Amino acid sequence: MEKFIAIETKDGVFISDNIQNNQFSNTHRLYRYLFDGVKGEPTYRSDWLSIKAIPTKIELESPEQYVNYRYVLKDGYPVTDKTPKEFPSSKIDYYEDVLGLYDNVYDIKEASTENVEFEINVVACIDDFKIERKQYEFSVSLLDQINFHPVVRYTLPCKMTRKQTYDIIREYVKQNINGKLARVCSDFDFHFAVEKIIALDVIESYFIDLNALSKRKKPNYEKRYRKDRRVTVLDIAWDSTGAKYTPNQEIIEPFEGENYDDMIKNMNTYLENLIEEINKPIVDCPHCHGLGVIQPE
Repeated sequence: MEKFIAIETKDGVFISDNIQNNQFSNTHRLYRYLFDGVKGEPTYRSDWLSIKAIPTKIELESPEQYVNYRYVLKDGYPVTDKTPKEFPSSKIDYYEDVLGLYDNVYDIKEASTENVEFEINVVACIDDFKIERKQYEFSVSLLDQINFHPVVRYTLPCKMTRKQTYDIIREYVKQNINGKLARVCSDFDFHFAVEKIIALDVIESYFIDLNALSKRKKPNYEKRYRKDRRVTVLDIAWDSTGAKYTPNQEIIEPFEGENYDDMIKNMNTYLENLIEEINKPIVDCPHCHGLGVIQPE
């Protein structure tokens, strides 16, 4: 009895013989089946095929095979106890000394098809379901893991891990930040922070000691000017069990959604709003002298 699982959609059926969702399943046999006389169309998942409807007949196609390998005595050589007319390939070691007197031959078994008994378990009926490659990994609840086949789980409420979410935010910000308006001030696998560059209403002067690191030299002060100040606008980590890298760091919450597509939509919305805020130009308010900020005209 051949066993299959299937997913019914409004456009057809997806079918597989990988019942246990094994990572290394034998897909060669799946492609030899004829479903109501027609082979299934491949999907990106090699262990799933697309067919038009639940089949009423399944056949297994057997390709042409070479069988009955043997050695046959060449013409002109006498048949003796030590040189029989033919012998099977399994006895090649026994006749190794006279192997040069023989031709290696075989029979050809023609390709054929045979009807198979089968059982199909429809694991889901989803109108708009498609088997597509997903860019991001995700997880579903334990109950959904128990009740639903892995291939349909992207249609269920799902979420990423905190670490995955952290890595996505970190990479997106680094690739899209405007260095004139903000800068990354902490960039580690465990902590990431961004500072906003705010132009001062009035340029400030200050002095630094160029010899501050030397105890033997006299102070050598140099006047410098400050045109901006820095304010942290993003301060995140992902490991809630580790020590805080900064007092105000936020443990990032994972991206999630009602299904995979909704999760990606929420992720994109968050990232777009975040980078818009980071790259928004602001300056100190000239009326309150830095107690507030405004957007330059």
